[in-house]
Amino acid sequence: MDARIYSARSAGRTGTVPSRVGSSPPARAAGPVAAPVLAAGLLLMICSRGQAGKTAGTGGRQIRVLCSFLPMYVFAANVVKDVPGIELSCLLPAGSGCPHGHSLSPGEMRRIAEAEVFVAHGMGLESFLGDSVRKANPHVRLIVASEGIKPLPSSTAVHRKQTTAGCEHVVTAGRSHSHKDGNRHGEEANGHGHEHEHEYEHGHGEEDGNPHAWVSLSAAQVEVRNIAAGLGKAMPEHGERFRKNAEVYCAKLAALREEFLRVVASSPNRKVVSAHDAFAYFAADVGLEVVALIEGSGGEGGGIPAGRMIEIVELIRREKPAAIFYEPGHFRKEAETIGRETGVPVYCLDPVASGEPVPDAYENAMRKNLETLKTALAARSSPAEDAGR
Repeated sequence: MDARIYSARSAGRTGTVPSRVGSSPPARAAGPVAAPVLAAGLLLMICSRGQAGKTAGTGGRQIRVLCSFLPMYVFAANVVKDVPGIELSCLLPAGSGCPHGHSLSPGEMRRIAEAEVFVAHGMGLESFLGDSVRKANPHVRLIVASEGIKPLPSSTAVHRKQTTAGCEHVVTAGRSHSHKDGNRHGEEANGHGHEHEHEYEHGHGEEDGNPHAWVSLSAAQVEVRNIAAGLGKAMPEHGERFRKNAEVYCAKLAALREEFLRVVASSPNRKVVSAHDAFAYFAADVGLEVVALIEGSGGEGGGIPAGRMIEIVELIRREKPAAIFYEPGHFRKEAETIGRETGVPVYCLDPVASGEPVPDAYENAMRKNLETLKTALAARSSPAEDAGR
């Protein structure tokens, strides 16, 4: 697998409109509406000149920008900052996590119908972006923040490939990664590339795609710059402010990434076990090697079969990782059981899919992850020969 996760295309793609930093979203109304999977025609309908003109001359009216879930809201909030005339909000409640398989409620459909810009992560994560959204608001402008990021395979695809090949159950999120490669990630994250209107592509993040790119600090910078470029298209009078705000925020993320690189580089044991594939991009970006996923091929929240638990324990005894990580609300009991069986310490890492809807939420969560990683790698600075024996 190519360790250079981020393609050279990155910075500005997507059509958009404006927004303003706002409050946390209202509670979801009852009675979810089934939403078909992604429709490629969505963006083809949102590039009308009429809507662009509507944005340019708002006459003091607040432009509504709606973000799919917390990370997109946080990234957009750092781009918008104090730019006037923008109403920024988040579709999913900030504590709801990833929008995997989310069905839109009538209240959420109404909010989409009222928005002029929708900021999505992409990679198939927001599977509700289909015909129902197009019908609710055929003129909404869509910013796909992950444009330009090369998707990694999902844990299901990796597990299926390994099982078919008869090889060991090792998920190599960063096995071929080097810090030199990691620097290239950062270079590509600078967003040097061409701009174009983007279609929300069907296929990313489905059976074979891992959509959790925002957990990587390099990928996060790509997403921030894409959001800034999209908003700049929608509100050209504020385009330079969006760009500058984005660069200030990206500089903070780049500095934080350097701290992670130093911590990982100083540890002779960079092997870890992760709850599921949310940390694949992060691991490859900072030089960690994910040797196993707790979830196996059962999917998030699907439970771990006893046979799979035995496989993981045996694998950990062979690979001798420094730590086992679970996520807030996911796989803690399984991780602790495996930890007791193998003697490997267990910690929590946050993929920042949920949290407080404030501009520094992503930085705060990542800094907490940094402290956790320091502790985890220092606790077992070298593989324990007798782990689990």
